Amino acid sequence: MLLLGMGVASSPYSASADVGPGSALAACGVASAAIYFPGFHRSVDNDRFWGRGWTEWTHLRSLEYDELTQKAARHPAVYYDIWDDGQTLRRQASQAREAGLSAFVFYHYWFGKGRTALTRPLEDAILGGNGSGIGINFFFSWANEPWNRRWNGRSDGEILIPQIYGSQSEW
Repeated sequence: MLLLGMGVASSPYSASADVGPGSALAACGVASAAIYFPGFHRSVDNDRFWGRGWTEWTHLRSLEYDELTQKAARHPAVYYDIWDDGQTLRRQASQAREAGLSAFVFYHYWFGKGRTALTRPLEDAILGGNGSGIGINFFFSWANEPWNRRWNGRSDGEILIPQIYGSQSEW
């Protein structure tokens, strides 16, 4: 995992970033962070690989929950669609700050040679939804593996998007 952002990079060989006192992230004001998985929005890749309109919400709705969890997963405060010029991300950042978090860690899919996926949350964070910012620190966690169908029980080895590391100059 590679963590980047706010002028900070941790070792690509570490499983997590050090956010303790004296760490590079702590020097940037990061004491606690929430991982932000980007799969909860529509994308061309999700449409192509999983079916038109598929998102992680589709996957969650297909799981069996107890009644309370099922109701919570459909609650307007939980469900969101991020195609709103950063409004959702700014609201989530506000909720995160109120809960005592100081940063988001955006799970980032970069496959090499300029190929990315599920970039909408990053675009909102970097561009700030019309330049207004999102109101919380953020950095990236590089998901440095190919996309395949392994997570949904298929073990046929089908690679949907290969991970191409390229040369160090491409990193």
